[in-house]
Amino acid sequence: MNFGRPMISKVLRKTVILWSGRSKPSNSTVMCTDISHFFIIFICKCCWPKFLQTPNTYNVGSSLLQGYTSFWNDCISSGLRGCILIELGLRGRIMMEKSGMRRRGLCSSRKVILKSDQPTGDVLLDEALKHIKETNPPETVQSWIEYLSGETWNPLKLRYQLKNVRERLAKNLVEKGVLTTEKQNFLLFDMTTHPLSDNVVKCRLVRKIQDSVLSKWVNDPQRMDKRMLSLIFLAHASDVIENAFAPLNDDDYEVAMKRVRELLDLDFEAEAAKPNANEIIWAVFMAFTK
Repeated sequence: MNFGRPMISKVLRKTVILWSGRSKPSNSTVMCTDISHFFIIFICKCCWPKFLQTPNTYNVGSSLLQGYTSFWNDCISSGLRGCILIELGLRGRIMMEKSGMRRRGLCSSRKVILKSDQPTGDVLLDEALKHIKETNPPETVQSWIEYLSGETWNPLKLRYQLKNVRERLAKNLVEKGVLTTEKQNFLLFDMTTHPLSDNVVKCRLVRKIQDSVLSKWVNDPQRMDKRMLSLIFLAHASDVIENAFAPLNDDDYEVAMKRVRELLDLDFEAEAAKPNANEIIWAVFMAFTK
C-alpha cells in the first residue's frame, strides 16, 4: 500500500498549518473522555473564516470549509460503532468469551458477552449495552458493528441499529461547549451543522495523535494509551487519519504513516493473548482490517 503524500494545494496546505498550529488557550475546561467524543472532535471541521474560502480550497471539498463531516464517507458510521464497542470494553461492561481448549478466531468465532450491566451514564453506550445484554445467543464483534450500524440483511436485527449517532454525539459536544450549531445552505436545502466553537480542543487532540507516533512513540502497542491507540486504528479505518498528519512536514509525515502501518501489520490474535490486554479492542481492530 502506497502511503505517498497526496497532492494538497498550496493555499490549503497553509490554512491547514495555520488552523492546526498553536492557538490561544481556552478559558473553559472541557471534560471529554469517551473515545466516540474524541472521534467526533477529530473528524469535525473548524469554523473556517470567509476569507479562506478561495476557489482552490473549495474544490478540495466543501465539507472541509463549512463545518460538517462529509456524508460521502460511509466508513465513519461503522467507525463510530467500533468506538462504542471499545469504550464498553474499556469500561468493563463487555468482554470476549473464553477461547477454550480449541483456539477460535478472535473476530470470526468468539462472541461478545456481558460482563456488567451497570449503566455508564452515557445514553449511546447504555443503548448498545442493552442490546448486547438482551441478545441470546451472543454475537461476534463483526456482527455487532454491522447490527449497530444497521448494515445487515437480517430484518430481525435491524432493531439493534443505533440511529443518528453522529448527530447525538455532536449535540452532546454542543452542550459541553466544544461544538456550536449553525445552519448551512447546501445546494437547494439548509443543513444543520456543528462546527468547532473553539479549535483549541481539536488542536490538542491532533497534537496528541501526532506525538503518539512521533516524539512519544514507544514501539510497543501494549504500552500505548488504549484510547489513543484505538483512535489511530479507527481513524485509519474511516479514512480520516490524514486529518491528523496533514500539518506535518514531509519527513515527519512519512515516519508517522510508517508507524501507523506497523500498527496495522501487528498480529492482533497474539496481541490480544498478552497479559492485561483488552481483547475487545483487538477484536474491533481485526474486524476493520481483515
